[in-house]
Amino acid sequence: MTSGVSRLDDAAFLFSAWTGLRAADDRLDIKTSILESTVEEDVLNNIRYFAYDGYDCIWAIGYNTQAVVEEVAPKFPNIPFIVVDGNFDPIPGNVVSVGFAEHHGAYLVGYLAATLSEAGHVGFLGGEEIDLIKRFEAGFLAGTRCCSGAIDVSCEYAGSFVSYAAGREAADRLIELGCDIIFHAAGSAGKGAIRTAKQRGIYIIGVDTDQRFLAPGTVITSMLKRLDRAVDRLTEEVLEGRVTGGGHIAFSLADNAIALADIEHPKVNDDVLEIMGSLRQKIIDGEITVPETV
Repeated sequence: MTSGVSRLDDAAFLFSAWTGLRAADDRLDIKTSILESTVEEDVLNNIRYFAYDGYDCIWAIGYNTQAVVEEVAPKFPNIPFIVVDGNFDPIPGNVVSVGFAEHHGAYLVGYLAATLSEAGHVGFLGGEEIDLIKRFEAGFLAGTRCCSGAIDVSCEYAGSFVSYAAGREAADRLIELGCDIIFHAAGSAGKGAIRTAKQRGIYIIGVDTDQRFLAPGTVITSMLKRLDRAVDRLTEEVLEGRVTGGGHIAFSLADNAIALADIEHPKVNDDVLEIMGSLRQKIIDGEITVPETV
């Protein structure tokens, strides 16, 4: 497994993927390895290393691995490559593309943030301003509009998924605008945002994994993107030949691959949870269509 430029200690996207691979390692008794990418050139070097070393399956985590996989995969037609958050057209015959309905989870988070906000002003903090993260933003904005009260929403981007300082600065900007709850989708940069939220006494909602442990009482919940479950399941299915390349696999609310962690906030009661459960089911049933673009 390798990533685009990311860090294993992000407590989010890459860490979740690695957790899933370790679970598959334990369960299937296979050899697994992970290589971080600190610069763009590492992505190509890491994927080539795994291919030449004879690994039976290669995970490439993140949209920014796609170009490298498109270059390398045809040279190793007998090795399946699994790419998370790619957007292939067409998908190479030995590549499995994996995606998630992040905007659905972000919708629920948007409703929650708007409902809990005392200031009537909430914020979205993205990492890089790319289509994938704009999907989070679109869902969040739509969810806030479902709240019965008037709500203002501000959006900021850190310009990075790895810069702790950039995450802090983006959170500061949102707080200065008046936001009292922030939802971040910013990878390692989000850890900086969480630190700022704690220091300045506002609430924040995490992403990908349950990030409440990073700042108990400040992180009220997280929008879970259960990459760990996807990696564990698909590793087995690909190695056993039950899933082959050339197609796309989508994960969503319906299979709990998109979900919310437990919510810890004094204003959360059974009524709020009941409404959120109803919204979740309506999304699954197609009664609510969540936009993917702003």
